[in-house]
Amino acid sequence: MRIAILGVLVIAAGLNSPPAGATILTSGSSGLPENFGIVSVNGGPVPPTSSGAFSSASFTGHFISVVVSDVGNPFCSGCLDFLYQIGVGAAPEGSSGAIARITGFSFDGFSTDVGLFATAPPDLSSAGGIAPTSVDRSFNPADTIGFNFGNQSLLPGMISDILVIRTNATAFDAGTLNIDGATVAAFQPTAVPEPASFVLFGSALMGFWLARGIIEELRAAGLEIRRTDGRR
Repeated sequence: MRIAILGVLVIAAGLNSPPAGATILTSGSSGLPENFGIVSVNGGPVPPTSSGAFSSASFTGHFISVVVSDVGNPFCSGCLDFLYQIGVGAAPEGSSGAIARITGFSFDGFSTDVGLFATAPPDLSSAGGIAPTSVDRSFNPADTIGFNFGNQSLLPGMISDILVIRTNATAFDAGTLNIDGATVAAFQPTAVPEPASFVLFGSALMGFWLARGIIEELRAAGLEIRRTDGRR
């Protein structure tokens, strides 16, 4: 179910205004994760959360995914941050249990600033876990954001830092997160209608009612309106 976070006027401003101080992870690019410091979460109900256990032939673990409306977001105050934290459990017998990459999806068409939070928002454990060594974004389409742990792979008993994808999105929907091949339920940004779309829809609706009114007036005056097939 699509969930709108802000009103239409704020949506328009957030999608069109340039970010202040953001290092945007563009299509096909990679780099070091930014350290965003403290997250400033809007007040209100507990943010939407998805969490649970996951497993593969190589590892077990638990995850938590949270989406928050962040007043400190560089794209717009109240734009959405997508947060993840991964803990690794005991490795299955005969496997390494290491997790090297965590991947989020469906970010094509949105600006992203990718990094870590130093403090935890609601429903995430305290920070101070293992940080990724790099982040990257796929090219054409630019829908995939990756956190790479390289030589610092998450091993049994370890927990990741709070991984963050800051966006200019103002609405979200159900999505997925890939943890080195294991797919879990998470969230993804989704577009909302632009103000121009509302105007176009409103104009079409008004035109329909005007045409209907004209037809009723003509009928009231004793005139008949016939279709091209001869029917009234």
